Amino acid sequence: MDLLEFPLASTGEGFGVVRRLQPPIDKDLERLRRQAVTKPRATLSMWIYLLEWCQEKQCAIFHQLTSQKVYGSPLIQLSDTGDLVIQAHLTEGGDEAFRNNKALPLRTWIRLDLNIEATKAQLELTWDNKTFPASYKFRNNIYLDDTDGTLRHWRKSIL
Repeated sequence: MDLLEFPLASTGEGFGVVRRLQPPIDKDLERLRRQAVTKPRATLSMWIYLLEWCQEKQCAIFHQLTSQKVYGSPLIQLSDTGDLVIQAHLTEGGDEAFRNNKALPLRTWIRLDLNIEATKAQLELTWDNKTFPASYKFRNNIYLDDTDGTLRHWRKSIL
């Protein structure tokens, strides 16, 4: 499913594109979706073009704000040093995050692919025909309920 079908130019302001996903109408699909919340399998892919790194400690590139007004999975942030921080909410409570430890280039198109499967996250960043992989194993399963709350694409500061 496409969450965004057009280029988004963000000025770093506190606004962006908001998407609210609805549960499937088909009861069998909804049952399967609910079962997958605690053992998710999902891929998020996007192209980004940075003019500058975050001016705060971290700025969100993509996040989900749940109906309880907390960050869901995944939370993708750009740091003030140009690397990414990927955070996930876990099924047994709490949040866990990892850094890719590779500064993203400025003024270059970057392909970001994040694959999530149960306890594992695989991040691939590609630019200039080179791919930079990073993987992380969380201490327990990621909790990913894509229809709870809203999904947002922007660069608002997250502190």
